[in-house]
Amino acid sequence: MDIPTVPAIAAPLPPPFDQVQSHLSAAIVSAVDQAMNNTLDVNLEKMRTQLANELTVAINVAVNKTLKNPLDEWEKDRKSMAWRLRNIEAAHQA
Repeated sequence: MDIPTVPAIAAPLPPPFDQVQSHLSAAIVSAVDQAMNNTLDVNLEKMRTQLANELTVAINVAVNKTLKNPLDEWEKDRKSMAWRLRNIEAAHQA
C-alpha cells in the first residue's frame, strides 16, 4: 500500500521532523487499514450469523412441511383404528 506523501506545495520538514512525519503517516495508514479490517470482520460475522439463522429457519420449515403430511395421515389412521376397535369391543360386549 502506498504511503501518502506531503502535498508538493508544502516545504519538506527539517530533520528529525521529516522522520516523525514519515512514521506518523505510516501509523495513520496502518490505523486506517486496521479499522477497515475490523469493520470488514464485523460485517462478515454479521452476515455469517444472518445466513446461519436464515438457513436454520429454512431447514426447520422444510422439515416441518415434510413431516406434517405423514404425521397427519398417521394421526387419522390411529383415530380410525381406535374408533373401529371401540366398535368391535362394543359388538363383542353386546
